[in-house]
Amino acid sequence: MAFTSVLEQTITLFLLVILGFVIRKRNIITDEIIRGFSDFVLKVTLPLFIIVSMDKEFSKDRLIYSGIIIFISIFTYFIKAVISKIFTNSLNIKEPQKGVYRFLIFFSNSGFMGIPVANALYGDDGVFYAAILNITFNILLWTFGVKLVSQDNTKEENVMKKLLTNPGVFSVIIGLIIFLTPLKLPKLLYDPMNMVGSITSPLAMIVVGGILGATELGSMFRNKKLMLASLIRLIVIPLIFIFMLLPFKLPEIIVGMTIIIDAMPAAANTAMFTRMYNSDYNLASQGVFLTTLINILTTPLILYIFSKTFNL
Repeated sequence: MAFTSVLEQTITLFLLVILGFVIRKRNIITDEIIRGFSDFVLKVTLPLFIIVSMDKEFSKDRLIYSGIIIFISIFTYFIKAVISKIFTNSLNIKEPQKGVYRFLIFFSNSGFMGIPVANALYGDDGVFYAAILNITFNILLWTFGVKLVSQDNTKEENVMKKLLTNPGVFSVIIGLIIFLTPLKLPKLLYDPMNMVGSITSPLAMIVVGGILGATELGSMFRNKKLMLASLIRLIVIPLIFIFMLLPFKLPEIIVGMTIIIDAMPAAANTAMFTRMYNSDYNLASQGVFLTTLINILTTPLILYIFSKTFNL
């Protein structure tokens, strides 16, 4: 994994975020258009991108790697839950800000940014394993994530319905069926699905920029708690996982995917969910913006440390 390649890919994606930010600030796109694009990515292009990327010949190694990745992801989420709780308790942060800070630290942008970065570094295999990682992400997003920002003001059956009808989860299920069985997409379906899915990375980055462009930045850089939470999200957590996984001599792509996903900024869902459940939307939006901004420096740094630590 060449450091220059990592830097180039990160800058390329970040420039698309800047583009989205600028065109929103200049009112070339509106909040309504951003919401439409966001839905289009989450419900159409990203699911197609995942399905096409999982349309591969069955491989025992991929199946074993997928199981290992899911196991590791469960463990890493447990560690992040502990870290986020220690952070909010030690600083005596109260609700609703407490839930927002924990959400910011716990959930990375594994879909919008994680999948494009994984694709840039590992190609279709990266997208395949990123999709597997998003199974755990979506289950926790619609259970633990909702609990963090809703302050228990939502019904469990509604949460389960959201989870089971989530396009990200549904597309991974379809992708796994295609991968595990002799069924393969015919060319007549594969080509248009691939064409639409291929716009996911640029459009997702523009959407993230657009969301950030609509954010009130005001006191963001003066908020020491938010700055500390951002550094925990972007530097402390991925470094912990690099050195925790080092002794196990796992294949590069397994460790690499874990680090890539956890080196991403706070999930865009942070802003979306706080608005949906009437929590502190402004703090959430500032957190997404700040972590995305700092991410341009931290992701190449983390992946450089990863490559040197594992002698890649």
